[in-house]
Amino acid sequence: MAYDFDLFVIGGGSGGVRSARIAAGHGARVGVAEERFWGGTCVNVGCVPKKIMVNAAEYGAWAEDAAAFGWSFENHGHDWAKLAAARDAEVARLSGIYGRLLGNAGVTSFDARATFLDAHTLDVGGKRVTAERIIIAVGGVATRLDIPGAELGLISDDLFTLKALPKRVAVLGAGYIAVEFACILKGLGAEVALVHRAPLPLRGFDEDIRSAAAEALIAAAESCPMRAAIGGGTEPEPGPPGPTRQCCPTAAAAAAPARAPYRCGGCDGAVGISCLLAVGPPPRAGGGP
Repeated sequence: MAYDFDLFVIGGGSGGVRSARIAAGHGARVGVAEERFWGGTCVNVGCVPKKIMVNAAEYGAWAEDAAAFGWSFENHGHDWAKLAAARDAEVARLSGIYGRLLGNAGVTSFDARATFLDAHTLDVGGKRVTAERIIIAVGGVATRLDIPGAELGLISDDLFTLKALPKRVAVLGAGYIAVEFACILKGLGAEVALVHRAPLPLRGFDEDIRSAAAEALIAAAESCPMRAAIGGGTEPEPGPPGPTRQCCPTAAAAAAPARAPYRCGGCDGAVGISCLLAVGPPPRAGGGP
């Protein structure tokens, strides 16, 4: 049977683009489809923009320490819009490079969603495409908790589209993504509470690292020293409870527009804050967004 392509890749992230380029370099006829953005999570809503924001947050701490090293200047605060514009320009530049790399390798690119019709046939944006071999490289997608009001919260992707820095944020979850964003938002000037069920953040990491991270977070006033079952749907993990105190500070309103006050399980009171859900991504395959 004659196929349109020797290889077709579903997904234009780092893995999908790399596999497509390597196969094309060996002479294969290759097609790749990406429905959202070239470069995937890492380039667009992950590693690259996050590291830019990490650097921005660290400059604030360095500015505070500068006086001890003989520097004297007036700090007028952080300009979120200026950072966002520079970050988005760099993301657009890198995303464009991914597209050009595919073109230079002779790969046929489709800005469309690809779905299977049979083992060798795809519907790519309404076009029927056949391939001898098909690679699924769709990555994962940030998810929301299955609790009432979850649609009012942010997921990690949303942080890269905010028009202003939220004044107060509750981060639900304590994996590395949650901890990273808690530190970024705190460093840029937000008041942050990190809400988690386990006795320590960063479950699955080395215990010494977890303990050191917890001490550093509490010292920076980012971590709630009490553990909470989010939304009442699950029980906290075994372990000694943290000191008794209100889990999240009360605020009048969130800086992010259209955010309603959010109540998280375990808090003593309603919280008028932006709420970031960082509880781990499922695979993107299977009809997800």
